[in-house]
Formats: sequence, C-alpha cells, structure tokens
Amino acid sequence: MKKAEEYVYKICQTKSFSVAAKELYVSQPALSKTIKNLETELGYEIFNRNHYPVTLTREGELYAEYLEEAITLEKNLTKRISSLHENNSKKLSVGGSNSAAYHIIPKICGELNRRFPKTELVIDVGESTRALFDRLSQGALDIVIATTCDFSKFDAVKLWSEKYVVVVRKDYPGAEKLSKYALSRDEILTGNFSKEKEITDYQMFKDIEFFKPGINSNAWKKMPEFMSQCKHSSCRLINFRRMDIHYKLMLEGLGALIAPQTVISENADDKNELYYFALGIEDNNRQAMLVYKKDRQLTNSMQNFINIAQELYK
Repeated sequence: MKKAEEYVYKICQTKSFSVAAKELYVSQPALSKTIKNLETELGYEIFNRNHYPVTLTREGELYAEYLEEAITLEKNLTKRISSLHENNSKKLSVGGSNSAAYHIIPKICGELNRRFPKTELVIDVGESTRALFDRLSQGALDIVIATTCDFSKFDAVKLWSEKYVVVVRKDYPGAEKLSKYALSRDEILTGNFSKEKEITDYQMFKDIEFFKPGINSNAWKKMPEFMSQCKHSSCRLINFRRMDIHYKLMLEGLGALIAPQTVISENADDKNELYYFALGIEDNNRQAMLVYKKDRQLTNSMQNFINIAQELYK
C-alpha cells in the first residue's frame, strides 16, 4: 500500500485528520499535504473537510471501496505466497506414543529419507497422546500417528485396522488346556481361521495371569469387562508407553499379554514357543491413522510422508 493510500485508510478508520496523524506518527500538516496532493492527482476530493467527524465525498466513497478491495487482495496475495513457501518446506515434524507409532515411524521416515534426502525430520515419541495432540493443535507438530482422533479438530488418513489378541508362552501355567483354541502366528495376523476358534468365554482364562494395561489404554477401553475379570500378573509396569517391553516380559514367562496385531507382527516368534488366541469381543478393533490439523493445507513433506505410509501399509 502506498503512503497516501495508507493515510486515506487511517482517516477512514478514525474519521479525523488529527487522530490519524497521531496514530501514523506524522505531523498533521504533512498528512494533510499528502492527501491534498493525492486529490489533485485524482482530480476530485476524497474527504469533506467541513464536517466533523470527517466524512467521505461521493467520489471518496468509491475510492474507499477500491481501497478496501486492494487491501483484501494484498492480504490474500501475502497468504498465498506464505502458503507457497510453506508447501515447499523441507521440514517435517512427526509424533506418536502408541505401539504402532514406534514400529512404523522408523520405516516411513527411512523411506522418506531415501526418496527425499533433504527433508529435515523432527520425531517426537516421548510424550503422551494428549500432549502430542496439544502440540499438533498448536502447530508444533505436522503429523501424529494415533489410534484415536477428534474429527472436530483434526483430519486423518487411515492406514489400517487391527485386532487385539492374546499371546502367551506354551509352557505358561494354565495355557496348555487352551491349546485346542490356539492359532498359528500367520492365522492370527491374517485372520484366516474359523470363527469357532474365537474365545468369547472369559472364564477360560481364569487361571492365567495377564499383564495389566493402563486404565487409559486402548486395550482397557475396548474390553473393560475382560480386563476387570482376568487375573493380573504380579509383575506390573508403570510409566510405560511401549507394549514391546510387556512382550519381552511375556517371552520370559512373567505373564500373558493382550496385544494389537502390530506388536505380534513386529516381534518374530522364531522358536514357535507361543500360543496365540483370538478374542470374540465386540468392537475389538483399533485403527492406525495419520492425524493432522483440520483444514490445514498439506506441505509437500507432509504429503510425501502420507503417500509413503499408504504405500507401505496398504
């Protein structure tokens, strides 16, 4: 905006030459002279100077409309240029706190780095899901890998849906009598088994001790009745966010584990020493999603991350 146009705009706002001069940090004579020169150049007066507060002439009203449109166009141009620079940004910040995030972030970021080696990555896996969503809302994170989403605030790209299953050592006390319901690792991961193998009677596990998940965990929210009825292992973890450590403890015979399929798929059972059981529990699914702030225009780096994630986890 030119200086004379800025002066006109301020006078329109304040309806006073003196107040406008004060807010613009210029003398009133200098402001008046600039306006007079503009009017001479245009060939008409913009303001009625014999009115207080100052009013616009008929020509001035049209000029003021033009000025408003010009200011709006200038702001829109600034936004578009800023958006263009943002879209071309090579920076990307990604967060996640669930077991899915711990496993898939390295794989996606690794492929992203191979294809787009100049991308600057910031990875945050040390905070709670709530804290990560707060950072996402504030713009401190671009994408969060999550299993839940408030769709009133965020948009999400679904990667997959998975089930919770039971896994326990074959030699764990009480496990042998359930062997006829046991599935292979491939069956539990692919879902290729008879519905009759799904266990719906929780009492069948009454002699088996389970690791107790946190009250706010997805496992507890999905199956509170099962969680409240089953026996809990004397080994209890606190302040943990990775289920993998439960898996390692289960391998050492300290308890049975209810885990999402991702944890099973990312931890190989090379010794074939485990039983896997499917649970016939309603709403036993959880989703893995890439979540980002609602109505946000995706940067190139964000879109690249999403595209690669979808390729890897169709």
